Amino acid sequence: MLARSANTLTNLTSHPLAVAELVRSVDHTPEMIAAALLHDVVEDTTCRARYDQGTVRGRGV
Repeated sequence: MLARSANTLTNLTSHPLAVAELVRSVDHTPEMIAAALLHDVVEDTTCRARYDQGTVRGRGV
């Protein structure tokens, strides 16, 4: 279930891809690209509850 139900599938995919392209245009690492692609996942999915509980945290992306 999406936290922002007004978003369309197109918006949910095009925004992270645009951010990843922006990151690719500067000096970057693979982790930075992954972070760009995934940056809204916690907000836009049910992962938020697990993140808030601290079960999705770690040293890497």
